[in-house]
Amino acid sequence: MKQLVQNLRNGELKLEEVPYPSCGRGGVVVRTVRSVISAGTERSIIDLAKKSLLGKARARPDLVKRAWEKARKEGLKKVLDESLNRLDEPFPLGYSASGVIVEVGQAVTEFAVGDRVAIAGSGYANHAEYNFVPVNLCLRVPNNGGGMSLSFEEAAFCMLGGIALQGIREARLTFGERVAVVGLGLLGQLALQILEAVGCEAVGIDIDPKKCQLARELGASRVYDNPGDAALAYEDSMDAVLICAASQSTAPLDLAQKLAVQKGTIVLVGVCDIQIERKYFWDKELEFRVSKAAGPGILDENYENLGIDYPIGYIRWPERRNMGYFLNLVAVGKVKLKPLVTHRFPIAEAVSAYTVIMEGKEPYVSVLLEYPEPASEHQDLSVLRTVPQQPLAATAGGNEKRSCVGVIGAGAFARNVFLPVLKRFGGVQLAAVATSRGITSNHIASKYGFGYATSDYRRVLDDPAIGSVFIMTRHNLHASMVVEALRAGKHVFVEKPLCVRPEELPSIVEAYEHGNSTLMVGFNRRYSTHAREIREFFGGDRGSYVINCRVNAGYIPSNHWTQDPEVGGGRVIGEVCHFIDFLGCVTESTPVRVYAAAIQATGRFAAEDNVVATIQMADGSVGTVTYTSQGDKSYPREVFEIFHQGMVYYLEDFRYAIQIKGGKRRRLKCRSQEVGYEEEIRCFLEGRHGPADTRRCIVMTRAVFALTESLRTGEPFVLSESS
Repeated sequence: MKQLVQNLRNGELKLEEVPYPSCGRGGVVVRTVRSVISAGTERSIIDLAKKSLLGKARARPDLVKRAWEKARKEGLKKVLDESLNRLDEPFPLGYSASGVIVEVGQAVTEFAVGDRVAIAGSGYANHAEYNFVPVNLCLRVPNNGGGMSLSFEEAAFCMLGGIALQGIREARLTFGERVAVVGLGLLGQLALQILEAVGCEAVGIDIDPKKCQLARELGASRVYDNPGDAALAYEDSMDAVLICAASQSTAPLDLAQKLAVQKGTIVLVGVCDIQIERKYFWDKELEFRVSKAAGPGILDENYENLGIDYPIGYIRWPERRNMGYFLNLVAVGKVKLKPLVTHRFPIAEAVSAYTVIMEGKEPYVSVLLEYPEPASEHQDLSVLRTVPQQPLAATAGGNEKRSCVGVIGAGAFARNVFLPVLKRFGGVQLAAVATSRGITSNHIASKYGFGYATSDYRRVLDDPAIGSVFIMTRHNLHASMVVEALRAGKHVFVEKPLCVRPEELPSIVEAYEHGNSTLMVGFNRRYSTHAREIREFFGGDRGSYVINCRVNAGYIPSNHWTQDPEVGGGRVIGEVCHFIDFLGCVTESTPVRVYAAAIQATGRFAAEDNVVATIQMADGSVGTVTYTSQGDKSYPREVFEIFHQGMVYYLEDFRYAIQIKGGKRRRLKCRSQEVGYEEEIRCFLEGRHGPADTRRCIVMTRAVFALTESLRTGEPFVLSESS
């Protein structure tokens, strides 16, 4: 299928052939019929992408600051490589569209195949022939007064209308109040019509006479193409001012401050330079508000991705209900959209559509993209799930087949850390990459030289040429995919954790024991050069150790997927597992007893954000893991203090170490972090990860589950073979 993407490094736009998206449980796949280009938002994205690296840094100093803080810990080269890697990723343009449902997720009950729908959301309602959209970003196209459904063209404006409507709601108006709309682009034109429809007295202002004339043709009676005239006529008299302009100057806000009445409200819906004059705000006691997209729910993981709606009694107008109300206004004829469409392009000419916007040689208000009808009503969509990139050589058996790999999942960690390491290995044949989003798998396949890209992970498991599979998905998918891959006869590398629930472990063990495949979990730290130096420093002595591990993990919002017990498993299962395994690496032993305590969940911190665990090993060693999100970012993230037989080894962020023995100190420092990824992958591909190593991974996973049980009960947990 075709999708419009942008390169964030140079701003280049491309219409690419990408795999059809997979359908998640909580959403639908929609065949797009129309999509609207949001000229203001998308132009700003393109303008930023076209800037040089220095220009991007000046435009986003907040990101530069975060990158610099990270570089101090992990090394400048690593952070620079990651930043450039992110800029190289394709960005999906578009966020307001309409179409027909062709596939429905297992958990969806309110939609059916064939429904005509409006869809929204950045990363979802893209300029693409097919889009996967969660239920809270999808709504049926309403009927008009005559029983006819709105056109796809009208429905495609759902998100733009929701944005205009939310800006009006932020002004907290009642009917009869006077509102000025500064900037009569698409959002301004929509806002003017909505204000008139809900009983407000609206005044439109724009420096472009043609936009003012269009507003008059749509029914607005008070429109000014000279801001000075508007200020003379309405100074100190507007209950609210909506700034819908897209400007780099302070002019829209300067005008709004003059127009606003005593105790009036100014709402920023568009973009302008914010320089508030104290004289106006103090004298008039003005209120300044920023309207965020189409309303509550925007960028909320629970609302948008998990489909959890807000109770109507607490949040009356989240983004979906805002979009629905807007479409109803269109359906009854109170908002007219067709006069706002100045240009239409087929999706095949999408790049030309953006040329009209970027060059500005001809006037435009809104630009629509049109999509072709399918060749057949019963089109086989499965053929669209895979896109070949380059031919692969024939694969033999044995170790050579092991080196023919498929990758399932390509999130931020895989893209920025894992895949660049995998690419450097000689003799590895990169056969396939599978992700739920076709744009991602297509980019990864092209960048790293995979044979084909697909949105169907089972295509990788069914490929007889592939001998090894790397599973890099979200945590809740690990267990089922590991079992399927083992049963398919693949050697399996799965990024930690092995699974997120104790009841998933027996099926994994059974699938492993009934096959002849390797199973390796991504506990990478034990493969670092620092782990080897620790063993050499202590001379391989198997006596008891005392180990303190302190992890300054940093804050993660409670709505992040890693914090969700059903998806990420929480931070103990998802992250603390690393450090329990490293204790086992140092002691060359396994946990037999664990105890954990956490501070009470308060404010923004979840219970698992701040944990102290004590782990007793089979050889008598004891270790503590202090895992906290309350520390300062400037403090080292990971610190290990290892005490044994009159010797001390201090390791900081896998970059800096101190060896203390006989009163003498030896300092070691690396230019960047070395946490074992390369050696870990080499060990897997060369078949050096044996059954004993797999059993250790399983034991460490059981120990993590024991830790969560100790947190729940407040009691120590003793591990047995069957724990």
